[in-house]
Amino acid sequence: MVLGANSLFGIDTQTPDWMLTPLVQLAVLHLEAQAIYRHTRNPYLGGIITAIMVTVMT
Repeated sequence: MVLGANSLFGIDTQTPDWMLTPLVQLAVLHLEAQAIYRHTRNPYLGGIITAIMVTVMT
């Protein structure tokens, strides 16, 4: 047991990897929702697709 080490960033470096992965996907989903809005002019379709993808990720 190591005292004074943060287990989030000190010892277990795999934890930040799986925490940062959804952030990249959410940024891409935002750009995709904007592209869907430009083509369809439907403000709800991109949000629905983003909500479905976030639900699947969680």
